[in-house]
Amino acid sequence: MPAGRPSLVDRRKLLSLAHYFYWELKSLIEPPVRIVLDRKNEERLKLEVEKTASLSTEELAELEGDVDSQIQRGWLLQERRQDRIRELKEEIEFHRQFSGRNAARRLSERETKIPGEPEVLHKLLSAATPEEIAEICSDAFVLMNEKSFAGEPVQVSRPNWPISDGSLLPGSLARHATQFLEAKKDKRFPKSERPTTRKKQLWFLSVALAGAVCGVSIRTAINHIGAFMPERNQDSAQLTKKSSPAKPSKGRS
Repeated sequence: MPAGRPSLVDRRKLLSLAHYFYWELKSLIEPPVRIVLDRKNEERLKLEVEKTASLSTEELAELEGDVDSQIQRGWLLQERRQDRIRELKEEIEFHRQFSGRNAARRLSERETKIPGEPEVLHKLLSAATPEEIAEICSDAFVLMNEKSFAGEPVQVSRPNWPISDGSLLPGSLARHATQFLEAKKDKRFPKSERPTTRKKQLWFLSVALAGAVCGVSIRTAINHIGAFMPERNQDSAQLTKKSSPAKPSKGRS
């Protein structure tokens, strides 16, 4: 790119990625709430669903009456009577089972706090080479044996860190480890020992990582987003307004 020509950056994408990485990194020290499934309770409720899904004698008689009424009105041929009764019976019982299984799953879910992994963050901040970063990130997910919705055994990838399912953080860190390491050495990287500095460090690293994903330098990413700290109670409009590139001051030392 010619000298003096500004980089073309999608600031909204850059900002969104920075926020995403920030909350993922922050969850390593401030554990999030995750939904956990009580499988025993789910199976118990599913058995109850199977028992109640079938039509009762009274319901079947009512269904047959409806079909006979359709025949009398000329809407259905007599020879189709048994097939139509069977079709309607299967359809009703299928929907009962489907909705019942979904309800059983919802009723078996509960919120739980996932323990933090501050040692993971400590390792990332202490790493000195891209290989170390990649090694640390290789432990972010683990394969687990679970049952599918149909009850078949399957292997699924679950986070080993307190991050979201399918998190982009570990892969992005491994792919852009060099820029992550450069961000830690940057002269603007917060180096104070105060407890509040940790969040500032995470934000700086998140902006740098977002920049790497977008293909821009740390300096460009910081200039486009700024150094403000994200807060949960700020809406996207406020964040976009505050994320305008920093302009060099004139006539000031």
